[in-house]
Amino acid sequence: MKIIAVITFTLLLLGPVWAQESNPEIEIAAVGDILLGRGVRKMIENQGLEYPFEETAEVLSNADLTFGNLENPLTDRCRKSLKKFRFRGDSQYAEILGQAGFDFISLANNHSLDCGRIGIEKTIESLARHQILSVGAGYDPGPGVGTAVAATRAGKIGFAAFTSISPVAPGEPFEGVLKSDAETVTQTISELKTRVDVVIVSFHWGTEYALGVNQDQVRPAKLAVEAGADVVLGHHPHVLQRIEVIDRGPWKRKALVAYSLGNFVFDSPVRLNRHLAESLILKLRVNAEGLLGAKIVPVSIEGYRAVLAKGEVRARILERIVRTSGKFGTEIVEDRIVLERGRNE
Repeated sequence: MKIIAVITFTLLLLGPVWAQESNPEIEIAAVGDILLGRGVRKMIENQGLEYPFEETAEVLSNADLTFGNLENPLTDRCRKSLKKFRFRGDSQYAEILGQAGFDFISLANNHSLDCGRIGIEKTIESLARHQILSVGAGYDPGPGVGTAVAATRAGKIGFAAFTSISPVAPGEPFEGVLKSDAETVTQTISELKTRVDVVIVSFHWGTEYALGVNQDQVRPAKLAVEAGADVVLGHHPHVLQRIEVIDRGPWKRKALVAYSLGNFVFDSPVRLNRHLAESLILKLRVNAEGLLGAKIVPVSIEGYRAVLAKGEVRARILERIVRTSGKFGTEIVEDRIVLERGRNE
């Protein structure tokens, strides 16, 4: 059972006395794009609610906190957007995410408003019923909108999310979802940093199916780190992109940027790009002072869901991440991302 206290909803699960630990640390698991509609929905109807995360739930649940990006509203009421591609999952599908071990879900993406304002409000409600906090969306005015905080034995961990990809068709109202403009990013992260020890940020950005990173990803990533983010997680391209370690000076822990975590539960046709089947679970170790270490758990997308990769498939995924990330100075030894020698294990 995960032992966390979530400030926003005042959720407290009883556990060991934290004060007995010296400089404790926790593990955070982060994954890529999750779709619980369209083709995945048909698989759920045929195979049951456990199907999407059946092969990975143990890894996700064993982490102290687990984060992912949900690419569809979860609602039984839908005012459909005029967009060409619209997704929706039943409100009961929030149970799927809860059973899999998710604690935080980003709703800052190009499908969050597929069912309009009522859809996103119902999604937030559905997730909350299963003790899952939403980030990147909300209609309450004032500081802290779209963010969430967990109090853990390793200090307070804050989450925020932004999108640079519009969730609406031209002419439809773009409201309730955090945009990735410089002012919003800086203000949101700076305010969140005053309340927490560690900041984890998600961006919905980049080009679908592109293996390379563009400047519209690099600029906000650096801006987020400058504002106080310890980890930046990317979504939307549906394929893995490079991982970068950013040195913030001798008195601060290094920050990590994973430009795209790829798919996790999604029905993207592999015929478009064979790399759509390659993904990972990013395990992050943090304490109250920041990021301690990171580990890559390769997964492959089979039958629209992630399964733990083995053998040649696992080696191929790791090789590509090592190669693409190494070109930008990030050292990866086996499956561990080197932050500082002697402190990455």
